[in-house]
Amino acid sequence: MPHSKNLILSLGVEQHLHVMNNAPYQYVREALYKNSFQSIDNTPWPTTALVKGNVEGIIQLRPYLYTDGSIDTHTMIEQAQNLAQSLTDLDVDMFDALCSIFLSKARYTEDIIEIHFNDLLRIRGLKPKLGGEGRRGGYEQQQKDKVLQSLTKIQSLWLELNKATIYEKGKPVQTQLQGRTFLFVDEYRNEYNIAHIDNQKTFTVTVDKVFTKYLYGSGRQIALLPIQTLHYNPYSQKWEKRLARYLSWRWRTQARKGDFLQPNKIRTLLEAIGENINERTPSRTRDRFEKALDQLLEDGVLSAWHYHKWDESIANHKGWVRLWLDATILVEPPELIKEQYRSIEKTKNTTHSAIGFQYSVQHTEKGATIGHQLRAIRKQFNLSLLQVSEELEISPSYISNIERGIKTPSVKIQNNIKRWLQKFH
Repeated sequence: MPHSKNLILSLGVEQHLHVMNNAPYQYVREALYKNSFQSIDNTPWPTTALVKGNVEGIIQLRPYLYTDGSIDTHTMIEQAQNLAQSLTDLDVDMFDALCSIFLSKARYTEDIIEIHFNDLLRIRGLKPKLGGEGRRGGYEQQQKDKVLQSLTKIQSLWLELNKATIYEKGKPVQTQLQGRTFLFVDEYRNEYNIAHIDNQKTFTVTVDKVFTKYLYGSGRQIALLPIQTLHYNPYSQKWEKRLARYLSWRWRTQARKGDFLQPNKIRTLLEAIGENINERTPSRTRDRFEKALDQLLEDGVLSAWHYHKWDESIANHKGWVRLWLDATILVEPPELIKEQYRSIEKTKNTTHSAIGFQYSVQHTEKGATIGHQLRAIRKQFNLSLLQVSEELEISPSYISNIERGIKTPSVKIQNNIKRWLQKFH
């Protein structure tokens, strides 16, 4: 289907999606697929605590608050508990899909974008049924219902970060943030209940203030996520799905140092994907773990993996699993990932000034567009769309469209691009 192909091409680079890679975004994904929401004191809402690195706070499931009638708090609490009990990896797929489409379409950080329901099914690799013999083609209602259920859970997500680090003028600043992840709003920014639009083909969405803080400035961080991650079965292939997400996040955080071969402790990887050792038969856990890595290798999600400082003879002795958990593996990303992130490694430690660059801007032909200039500079200095996107604070796909003359940027964005280009004079 051409539309499906065009959609995927617009969202990222060669079968990879662009998604946010800030710490809160990753921790929300983990909370969803680990289903770590619990009842705690002082709040009726299902809650998971965050105490990781430079982020402290909570993530909760608080259903969207209706204002079109009397509010039954007990019913809402019950609904929140039901949402918590029904979380699956499919919800994380929809979370990443929303993010990727937003980054692709948004012209600025608080832009409201329109999304087609069917695009959320296409991005997962699902194909519509063909029509014939009086039957209508398209996706089944059951598939659309699952999307709507996931969006309802996403609308219910609430973050309270008592400690978070954002970047202002290139310097880290500790702050407090609270709000939703994505806001389902109409063109006037009025919030609506996503669960009530099952008969519509499209909906509109934006990001709330928690994520907008991470979408501009030097703290902006966008990662490449293999689209294959969303294609894996959310039940039978959840190991592959979760490992792919974790590795995507790790590779992007390692990009500034350019060191993608840092050892990964097996215990840490299992914890990251929410899996425990099978105490009765630990060899089953090891087999499933290795099978997942082999599948990721076969699918091109990674280019190589092997044990690091592990003596296989240990596995013949009783109690081997404790030593295995503390062993490490090396996982190498595909060449595409290294190529796309290489410019981040090169340029994060330098500024695009006259120092380090001896470049005189060539006279462009009369009538040449700002897109041509942008592309020329990017190619001249071997900068990826991802790197330029982080510096200009607009999506990689939007930059690509500007370069190809498909999109005409606003005056504000044009001025930002011109200022950025002047750094190369």
